[in-house]
Amino acid sequence: KKVLLCSGQVYYDLVQERSARKLDDVAIVRIEQLYPWPAEMLSKILNTYSGAKEFVWVQEEPRNQGAGGFMLLNLPDIIGRPLTLVSRPASSSPAVGSHHRHEEEQHAVVAEAFA
Repeated sequence: KKVLLCSGQVYYDLVQERSARKLDDVAIVRIEQLYPWPAEMLSKILNTYSGAKEFVWVQEEPRNQGAGGFMLLNLPDIIGRPLTLVSRPASSSPAVGSHHRHEEEQHAVVAEAFA
């Protein structure tokens, strides 16, 4: 019913959370090649999830950083519907500067992705 798309190490957090929640109706697709844009390959992969109700781009970077903006512009053409973005709040800094705060924010991002 839901497809989570991501890039990088947040993938492992999402897989771990899906397993902990014992979900079998959430797919996780890790996209590592952003350029050249692999539209044909992504189309083939994402068409296998045509029955999904929701597509979500999940990133651990702040909303105004990372690949989120690019994905919001390009993935809807492939999936044929809007894409939701789950990320940390927008920030002028790529990191919060505190490991404890980073862990809290990462947990919140992962929880929101499965909400």
